[in-house]
Amino acid sequence: MNKKYLNYSLLALIPFLIIIAIVIFNMNAIQHLDNLITLEIVSWRTPLLSSFFNAVTILANPMSVVSTVVILAVIAYLLTKRIDLPLWILITNVIGSLTLNPLVKNIVQRSRPNEAIRMVQESSYSFPSGHAFSSMVAFGCVIVLLILFLKPSVFRHILIVFAFLIILFIGFSRIFLGVHYFSDVLAGFSFGLFWLLLSLSFFLARRPEIKAKK
Repeated sequence: MNKKYLNYSLLALIPFLIIIAIVIFNMNAIQHLDNLITLEIVSWRTPLLSSFFNAVTILANPMSVVSTVVILAVIAYLLTKRIDLPLWILITNVIGSLTLNPLVKNIVQRSRPNEAIRMVQESSYSFPSGHAFSSMVAFGCVIVLLILFLKPSVFRHILIVFAFLIILFIGFSRIFLGVHYFSDVLAGFSFGLFWLLLSLSFFLARRPEIKAKK
């Protein structure tokens, strides 16, 4: 394993561990804050914002994530003419979104916010947010490719910031649409970043010659 990225992954996991411990052992400590944040954000709804965040949340729907990941894998192959980087992208996203996050959801079994405030229908458990997790992993892979294959420039910085904003907007959209609490989204981001960096640490250990462009 690449120790630097392993250490980063463990740091990224800390918020998730704190939140899941509170959710499991002392739900009341976080539920009140979550409710306040949800009600405040829901009060911002307007037809324009509702349409915008309905569109944003689609970016992390299963079919959208699959499309993003496949495109990334193809780009990675064209850049490297090797199969290992595309496979890393595919495996990281598939294991994370289809196995790890659903596993935690079914262990914790937290109910979603009241149906009266939901703007979209969801049937799975609430914690952690699958959209937050998937967006962090999928668009995190975009950021990884940008860092590995584009030299530092204003253009690269703009693309990285844009990818990061997409991740944040997707997470916010889940609260705005009334299908997740703030703690669900924060935990999804933390867990997704942990998994992305842990997976990256294994990949870079096998391909130490791959380094960020300077």
